[in-house]
Amino acid sequence: MNMRNHHMYIGSTVDFSERWAKHKWLLKKGLHSNIHLQRAWNKDGENLFEFSEVEHTDRDSKILAAREQYYTDLWKPEYAIRRECVVSRLGCRHSEETKHKMRKHRSEETKEKMRKPKSEEHKKNMRIAKQGNIPWNKGKHLSEEYKKKISKTLTGTKLSDETKEKISVAIKKVCFRRRLESEARIG
Repeated sequence: MNMRNHHMYIGSTVDFSERWAKHKWLLKKGLHSNIHLQRAWNKDGENLFEFSEVEHTDRDSKILAAREQYYTDLWKPEYAIRRECVVSRLGCRHSEETKHKMRKHRSEETKEKMRKPKSEEHKKNMRIAKQGNIPWNKGKHLSEEYKKKISKTLTGTKLSDETKEKISVAIKKVCFRRRLESEARIG
């Protein structure tokens, strides 16, 4: 609920905290599929939104959809894209053939994006966006069991001379940059 104007969004889920985290992440990134909710979030800010559980029911998709429909009809939420709540795909499984098609489509789409040359402006913006980000694994230590598993997986892996050269160049660049940063701090 937007606490400034009391406009609402209603949805159903089997995992409340996970769903809220996903909504919040998408909204913060400006990627939420609900453009009305996204614009309100951008305008009013995170602090004016409250996310709460209205009712706890069975995990049955038909019951969830029915209750979501009930509250949608009752409160007529302003951020609702659709007024009719459909039964979710909760518990539905894709066939192996469908999974294969989705994987293929996704991988082709990803490869196409990766092949596309990046402009200097794009590269600059990516560098700026990454500044100050802490790597997900910083300060985390791998268990001995996990280290052995990685070692076993990589044992016998042969790198091409080209790959070895790329790794060498990358390491040299990082070392050079760190040395420059260190000298800049000292000097």
